[in-house]
Amino acid sequence: ERGTQFRQVCNVCKYQKPAVDVKFSPRHLGLKLATGWQDGVVRIYEAMDVMNLSQWSLMEEFDVGSKSKDESGCHISWNPSSFDPPSLVVGNYEGAIKIFQFNDNTRKWSSVDLCSPENEKHSDAIHD
Repeated sequence: ERGTQFRQVCNVCKYQKPAVDVKFSPRHLGLKLATGWQDGVVRIYEAMDVMNLSQWSLMEEFDVGSKSKDESGCHISWNPSSFDPPSLVVGNYEGAIKIFQFNDNTRKWSSVDLCSPENEKHSDAIHD
């Protein structure tokens, strides 16, 4: 409908550094939100009750930043496949690309593949 106004229902993240990327998960993973932060941290939130979007829980937090911690930021993209375990690809401004996957046994996200070794960094912009 024309003229419909959006309204804020929740302020999920309150941190000192700004978020540089925000993505909803694919539908088959439930209502999750991955955020990439300027300080190189990825945080994953989940709405436990889809009827109450004012309540989001921080489910996981992992650092993908640079060794120098010069606020390089990170960008994220979910793997849309329902056949694979939940996974994210994360790229930072230093050119590193990492794949993180959720492990059901440990209930944690961990790096499963490093696509850019230290001597082969990606130099162009990463778009999803």
